[in-house]
Amino acid sequence: MTEHRDFVESLGILTLAHRFKRMMQRLMDESAEIHRELGLGIKPRWGSTLLLLEAEGPLTVTEVAERLGLAHPSVVQSLEDMAGMGLVRRSKDPDDGRRSVLSLSAKGRRTMPQLHAVWDHIAHVQAQLFKQAGGDVLGLLERANAALDKKSLSKRVLERVERSGQRRPAGTRAKS
Repeated sequence: MTEHRDFVESLGILTLAHRFKRMMQRLMDESAEIHRELGLGIKPRWGSTLLLLEAEGPLTVTEVAERLGLAHPSVVQSLEDMAGMGLVRRSKDPDDGRRSVLSLSAKGRRTMPQLHAVWDHIAHVQAQLFKQAGGDVLGLLERANAALDKKSLSKRVLERVERSGQRRPAGTRAKS
C-alpha cells in the first residue's frame, strides 16, 4: 500500500491559511474533548466571550463582536447557546430598549472558577507545545497581524502582480 503524503503540507507556504485553519480546528476539537471529558458542558469557542463578559460585562452583542473581532451573526449564535445553557443572561439596555445587554448569569459566575482552572492547564500545555516546536507563536502572530494592519495581504500581492507586469484577466480592474 502506498503511503500518501499530506498534499496541503506539500504545497508549503501557499497553503498557509489552510494549515492555520486545520491547526485551529485541531486545537478546538481537542479542547472540546477536554471539556467533554471533564463534564464542563461548554463549547471551547465560548471561552473568550465568557472571559470578556466576566471582565467587562454587561455588554451589547455589537460590543462583544467588536471586542473579540468576530462576526456579529456568530456572536449572536454563541450568546443564544450560552443563554440556553443558563450561563449568560439578557436584559434590555436602559438607554435603548431595542438592544439587549448581556452579562454572566449567576450560574455563569459560579462556573467561571472551574473553567479558569481548566483553561490554565490548557494554556500551560499549549505554551509548552509551541515552545517545544521552536517558537514564540503568540509573538509571531502579533507581529504578523501588526504587519497586515499596516498593509493587507491582498494589497501586497496585487502590488507584486502589478510590478511583475502580469496582466489582469479581461473585465477586471485595479482598485483605486
